[in-house]
Amino acid sequence: MYNFKSTFLVFIAFSLLVSSCRKSETVVSTESTSLVSVTNTAITPLNESPATPATIPGIPIPEQSSPSSLPVVNEPPAVVSNTAHLVHSTVISSNVTHISALTSTPTLVSVPAQTNTPPPVVVAPPLVGPPVPSPSVASGKKSILVLCYHRFDQPGNMYSISSEAFRSQMLALKEKGYTVIPMSKAIDFWNKKSTDLPAKSAVITIDDGFKHVHKRAYPILKELNYPWVFYVYTDFINTGGDSITWEELKEMQQNGMEIGCHSKSHSLMTQRKGKSEENYNAWLDQETAVAKKLIEDNLGVPCRTFAYPYGGHNAYVRKMTEAAGFEGICTVAGVINTEATDPHNINRYVITRDFSFESALRSATENQSLVLAEHSPTSGTFAESARPALSVRVTNADEFDLNSATMTLDKKKTLPAKLTQGNLLTTTLEADLTPGVHRIVVRAKDRGTGRTREAGWFFTIPSVATQNIKLPPSPTGTNSPSINHSTNAPTSPTKNP
Repeated sequence: MYNFKSTFLVFIAFSLLVSSCRKSETVVSTESTSLVSVTNTAITPLNESPATPATIPGIPIPEQSSPSSLPVVNEPPAVVSNTAHLVHSTVISSNVTHISALTSTPTLVSVPAQTNTPPPVVVAPPLVGPPVPSPSVASGKKSILVLCYHRFDQPGNMYSISSEAFRSQMLALKEKGYTVIPMSKAIDFWNKKSTDLPAKSAVITIDDGFKHVHKRAYPILKELNYPWVFYVYTDFINTGGDSITWEELKEMQQNGMEIGCHSKSHSLMTQRKGKSEENYNAWLDQETAVAKKLIEDNLGVPCRTFAYPYGGHNAYVRKMTEAAGFEGICTVAGVINTEATDPHNINRYVITRDFSFESALRSATENQSLVLAEHSPTSGTFAESARPALSVRVTNADEFDLNSATMTLDKKKTLPAKLTQGNLLTTTLEADLTPGVHRIVVRAKDRGTGRTREAGWFFTIPSVATQNIKLPPSPTGTNSPSINHSTNAPTSPTKNP
């Protein structure tokens, strides 16, 4: 009887002990699950797959909820000074302390000792957020690519491209990260009226005023909701055939088109052709101010920008065009525009049979890092002599080793480049240049990458017949020649559609 009672009491004591252990295991399981879930989310490097955590038998491993598309983080996590995150840190420390006391595996989780400074916590970034800035945004630079088109679906004409190619090019702009903006937005940025501009902007311009633009290019631009500017010369409007009409201009104006002036007669504005100074001024006034007013009267909107016919201009023509009231003036210099671009000297890439859209993008990328200004001769102009002084200022000189800079003439002759005060590069020609277009390319090594970057500009040496254009002294109190807005001024002797 005694032995039976003793055995029975031992059995009862053992059962109570087992029951107590099971309750303790339940507590450990709950707290350990919380710990593993938090620590896997909080301290696993985002660029690695979460390692399988050490486990206590009987405690399940929680499923991982961290997305596989999170950005790579190579740097150690920083301490997060957010109240909510600090609360989670306290919970983690508390859980670790509690479990360590209950288990025989103290290496389950490794955390620093709790101090007054909370331990580092890595917080996963949001799945949806702002895009990663492009290099030009990160460095504070903006680029404005301006493209120039003329004709569409006219095989055999060097200025014509197919409408299918035009559509592909417009789509490629978006794929390459460009935002197509109105010319007016770029003008406001350059004239300090606005600071709102995408890092990589593109402006679409179409020149001359052909009617088929309304049928070929305009529907594509309208479909893509792309703004654009149409540079028209007024002698050509409403003349029948393939000339645009005022009504068609009004229609396109309601659907994203801005109007620009391409002169009155599309004549080369630097050709004086024996005119007296008075008659030449009156003729230039017709080509600029009078043409501008005619466009505004017919369309009822400001005509803010001008594009030189053939890109031809010199200092005198520029002064006259500025005096007509244009806020922006376009050339045909194939160079990328930057924040430092002069709005009265906007560079454009002319897309032709011989210069492709791809070439323009490639050139824009190459020129983007080396920013040039104050070109002499001015980019896209007619030089005033056959042996002009060559100079250019590098506006972002701190990024380049200008002592390594070179200047190359027409891809053939490397000229000695001298660096002077104010980051101005100069060189001297040893002989007269032949009449025609000449290009200068500047190259310098990037201090950060060691790569050689390049940018350039071009100018024209006029023939002997056109070298009689001189810039007279400006009238007292103004920087522009005097102009006469009389509508009886002589018209251009030629009409070039």
